[in-house]
Amino acid sequence: MNTQPLTNASPLPPNRRFWLAVAAVLALALALRIIPLTLKAPWMDEAATTIFSLGNSSRSIPVNQLVDLQSFLRPLTGRPGADPAAVLHHLINEDNHPPLYFLLAHGWYYLLQPGSGLASIGISRLLPALLGVLAVPLSLLTGWIALGTRRGALLSGLWMAISPLAVAQSLEIRHYSLAIVLSAASLLCFVKTWSLDQQGKRLPMSWLLGWLGINATGVATHYFFVFALLMQLASTALLMRRNSRAWAALLASMASAALWLPLLSNFAGSSQSSWLKLDPTNIASLLAIPLQALVGVLFNAVAPGTYAVHVWQWPFAISAGLATLAGLALLVRLLLQTCKRGGTGTSGSALQMFAVLVGSGLVVQIGISLGMLSDYTKGFRYSFFLIPPAVALLASLCEQVWRQRRSQADSAVMALLACGLICAAGVDAGAVLPKWYAGDLLVQRIAQESENPIVLTYDHIPVSTGPMVIGLEPLSVAWWIGQHPQLQSSLRKAGTPVRLAIAIDGPGMPGANRTEAKAAVEAIPTAFDLWVIGGNPETFTTQRCDLRSRGSEGSHSFSHYRCKSPSTP
Repeated sequence: MNTQPLTNASPLPPNRRFWLAVAAVLALALALRIIPLTLKAPWMDEAATTIFSLGNSSRSIPVNQLVDLQSFLRPLTGRPGADPAAVLHHLINEDNHPPLYFLLAHGWYYLLQPGSGLASIGISRLLPALLGVLAVPLSLLTGWIALGTRRGALLSGLWMAISPLAVAQSLEIRHYSLAIVLSAASLLCFVKTWSLDQQGKRLPMSWLLGWLGINATGVATHYFFVFALLMQLASTALLMRRNSRAWAALLASMASAALWLPLLSNFAGSSQSSWLKLDPTNIASLLAIPLQALVGVLFNAVAPGTYAVHVWQWPFAISAGLATLAGLALLVRLLLQTCKRGGTGTSGSALQMFAVLVGSGLVVQIGISLGMLSDYTKGFRYSFFLIPPAVALLASLCEQVWRQRRSQADSAVMALLACGLICAAGVDAGAVLPKWYAGDLLVQRIAQESENPIVLTYDHIPVSTGPMVIGLEPLSVAWWIGQHPQLQSSLRKAGTPVRLAIAIDGPGMPGANRTEAKAAVEAIPTAFDLWVIGGNPETFTTQRCDLRSRGSEGSHSFSHYRCKSPSTP
């Protein structure tokens, strides 16, 4: 396999072994993202994405009444008459995200699952999974342009394929997978500009316009794509400050991002981002920001197992933990050896360039978090813009080590890749970078501990007049039940299927009266098991009900009551 840097890194070589290797990398990326599609229960954000992608409103959920499962899942049910205008209307009025992914997913649903059935979790996750695979060839091209070797290109594609963080985001019914793809495409344009700048050449106008279009599309996918633009602006100032076309593309991209400011102002003070707010007097939370940002970058290489509820998950969690320790040790070793010998040649220049990009991205993320007193490092998904340069940095490091120590590099680099693959398999098993909520565990407990017909209820916080999505926690749990007939059977007690109710009111829900929900539950003429998820259990309980247990399962807090028949003394 050719290891010499090339003066012209395009087009890709007509080498049969190379393209077979590319196909193997793509197959691996696809397998890691497709195999576990329906393994994990959806959580609240995934339910929200699906509701709006279908062209529905979260306000279509029946409130303050006792309903069956099918009626409760109305927001997650397809509407043949829904159109893109409905997607935009409900998204803008209830949520705080730009619309591109939701419009794309809208077409996806009505192409693969037309009609008025319950949205399929598998079909919902298939779109981001395929988008995650698309990031692999983009990373491969970036490695080819930056490193100029077939091995460097394959390393770039392979690291994107097995990156634990990239795999985890590809398994979410969210817009982050598309944001990663667009970040990778934008990075490709940046690297092309840098490569031509090294040769004293200008970026062709077609590339400049394409770069601008990709960046504008990125902001229309996620507002935090602006972080990628700021990262590239800072890197341009450090690496090619006299490159007028790079400045033109990036400044025009920032101008296109400013067009979204009127829409963003509609969400000022929204409760949907309140969990990110920082207390300036809490020094520990402020000091945690740089550490969390750095960990987000490292999770592109290895990530530890932190979740093992089921016995079969323990081997994945333990092996991922060991792989993380070994991988970090290998990374430190390779970095020290590279620094000792110094970066030389094409790979050395690329290594320095990607290091500047990642460093600039970290400074941007940390600086904005501290400046706005909002922790944008708390959720690793917000680091999506750092995934493409981070995997490219890993590939450059591996390529540089391979060139410096050809006889000894194979084992170290292959061991590091094996550690990353083990951690990616842990993501698939749910042991690494798990979802925040596990509704399947709650449902399992409800089925096991209930003796009478089950009533599943949720006490919602008061709804404000601003944008707000309602009912997501019980909807995500109910969606998992609705996808599995065997769960519905296990929840059927005394011949009665599970029933649900949500108590809600507030300025944003005119005419809603949460006391009606309690009245509906009180009117049940037989004994039943009452499960209250979150909120105040007294919203639903009466003197008929005795507390059986209280706690948390799968991160869902619950209170379980056994309520007697009205005729029982």
